[in-house]
Amino acid sequence: MYESHTVVALSSICVFAFVRPADRNYELLLVYLIGLVFTVTLFGIFPTLGPASLIGQPALQQQILEQLRARQLTNLSYDGIVSFPSYHTLMAIAVIYTHRGIRLTFWPMLLWNGGMLITVPFGGDHYATDMVGGAAIAALSIALARAVANAGSLFEVSTRLQPNHTIKFKAV
Repeated sequence: MYESHTVVALSSICVFAFVRPADRNYELLLVYLIGLVFTVTLFGIFPTLGPASLIGQPALQQQILEQLRARQLTNLSYDGIVSFPSYHTLMAIAVIYTHRGIRLTFWPMLLWNGGMLITVPFGGDHYATDMVGGAAIAALSIALARAVANAGSLFEVSTRLQPNHTIKFKAV
């Protein structure tokens, strides 16, 4: 379940493209993007290793972080190295949030992503605080995405060409 985030995101995009207006795709992708900026910034400030490192288990992110710190890493494989905050937690919350009001998909997405959240500490080598941080970033990202969407709706764009072949903007 932990690795299902790509399939969940792509299926959500398809659902929103065909079932709902495109504003849900805009909302989902904007929450992902805003959350990614916060996640990468916080990880850069607070680089942490997951709990596996405490019990002597080799953690891939530990090897990558040590090589990055020593400036010895030339090729970065596609492996997750972010522990705090948990981006998987953010993605799960964003998907559940954007499926609100869609009866056909809300409950399956809630159950699936709820299951994924249960696997985050084990499948993603995260502390509970990583998940709390991911949830906080999700809430902040949702609030900022809503603010951006509301600010963008101050103007309605008429894409129909007027007689002089210009696009006119009209305040709503």
